[in-house]
Amino acid sequence: MLAVGGLCVFVQGERIAAQEEADALAANLERAQAAQRELIVELSRAEMPDEMLRRAAVAGMVEPGPVAAVPSAPIPATGIPATEIAATEIAAPASGMPVRAG
Repeated sequence: MLAVGGLCVFVQGERIAAQEEADALAANLERAQAAQRELIVELSRAEMPDEMLRRAAVAGMVEPGPVAAVPSAPIPATGIPATEIAATEIAAPASGMPVRAG
């Protein structure tokens, strides 16, 4: 009978410890969910157009002026129009002649 009583006390102690751990995990989860809600609200505010404009102004950014199209012109020393040179070609600094990158 004493062994059964001792076993019940042991099991009850284990249940209490498990419940305390479960309560601690639930509290951590609740704090994490509250932090997530706050971050979602903060993100929503940061993504608002007015907030983006304000932050850009603080960073010194300005709206660009009108964009003008620049006509294509031959590259000096080659006579090749710039629109015909592949993206993999670059001008070598010393000669000014196109060189294949890679």
